[in-house]
Amino acid sequence: MKIEANPIFTTAIKFTAPGPGGRMETMRFDGTFKYLDKDAYETLMDAARAKGRAGGDGDQHIIDAVMTGWSDVTDPSGNDIAFSKEALASACKTFMSLRPAIVTCWVNAQLGVEQGN
Repeated sequence: MKIEANPIFTTAIKFTAPGPGGRMETMRFDGTFKYLDKDAYETLMDAARAKGRAGGDGDQHIIDAVMTGWSDVTDPSGNDIAFSKEALASACKTFMSLRPAIVTCWVNAQLGVEQGN
């Protein structure tokens, strides 16, 4: 086992949304994230819960803190969309199920939970 400071990892993010023709389908892309140690993880989760209790968006707080990139995200013409906070916000606005899917995938990866197909 190699222990490295501030590791970054990539994992598949899957969520359900309307696809071409209006049929619900599973969408998939790869997200890149910061891996946090136990103390940083607990601090972030506490802050997200506090933000949620205060009427804010705890999920977005987590995403802003840990998501650093993506791949396999394209526009309708098939052109890659570069990762940015603005592009992410637009995708989350378009697909309401995306934000909780991102957080769930990151938390599961942090805790070593195997992702399903």
